[in-house]
Amino acid sequence: MLGAGWNFAAIRRLGVEVAFKRYEVLVGTMFVSQGLGVTAMCALIDEPILLIPHAVALPLGAALLTIGFGTKTWAIHLVGLDTYYFKDLFTGELHGSLVTRGPYRWLANPMYGVGQLHAYGLALMSNSMSGLVAAAFCQLSIYGFYFAVERPFLARLLPAPGRAAEAQAGHELPVDAAGRPEDIR
Repeated sequence: MLGAGWNFAAIRRLGVEVAFKRYEVLVGTMFVSQGLGVTAMCALIDEPILLIPHAVALPLGAALLTIGFGTKTWAIHLVGLDTYYFKDLFTGELHGSLVTRGPYRWLANPMYGVGQLHAYGLALMSNSMSGLVAAAFCQLSIYGFYFAVERPFLARLLPAPGRAAEAQAGHELPVDAAGRPEDIR
């Protein structure tokens, strides 16, 4: 979606703030759809085949739901909604600073990792194998996005130590003349 260049065309036509507000609606709709999709997989497909007793699955699921939702909410509070909605990727420029407190003190990606436990918790509470598969698919998709788009983008725009670490890991760091990452123009 961001690699097609429509975001920069929208910024030129509407200005950063108006274009980003419209993009936020699109991304917010995508996030809600993801959550509703996992919920639907848990609720609508009647196949309680998990081999975990309900007396164990319910409290374990509730704990995962609470930990996941709490971690994601805490991380969003620290980085802000603009980061949550990928404003830096949308504009092609960093707009904040690297956060190293809160869950970021221990986890490199609290929203994508532990922050996804809520989906697994819901699936356990619903005794739904389809819900677990949907939660895993969503989490793998998020990490796919992170490794293919977000991580290379940040590696190109972070100060030199971040670039050096990415380059040592074997990532190419191509940017255009304006310093924008080539993969999101």
